[in-house]
Amino acid sequence: MERTYVRLPTNAFIAFTLAIAACQAAVDSYLQTSVFAVASLYGPQALQATMSGQAAVAVAVSAVQVMSTAIFVQKRISHVVDLHQDIDGQEDTSSARWLRASSSRFQAYTQDACCAFGKILVPRSRD
Repeated sequence: MERTYVRLPTNAFIAFTLAIAACQAAVDSYLQTSVFAVASLYGPQALQATMSGQAAVAVAVSAVQVMSTAIFVQKRISHVVDLHQDIDGQEDTSSARWLRASSSRFQAYTQDACCAFGKILVPRSRD
């Protein structure tokens, strides 16, 4: 199996990670404003449902991350790991692969649901 590694100095990796996090936060705040603007057209129940949905998704994402890590790192916990031993990272790779696959499936399902509900919920003009 071929693997691609990018070796970065620690400071460059931290700066890159913080820059990506800042970009994601900026885009998220921009999109969240539009979601709440559209939800406000439907009244307070829609706003409450939007906030509850965002909270539920945050909890679900965190739970999936914890479960995927626990499932694939369990092998490493079952025996004593020597700190000087070179760990191949197979558990980490499997965990990341499983998390990516499950999040891709979830994204596809939610996109389909969004399209289906969008056709139902979009107010139509009365011409």
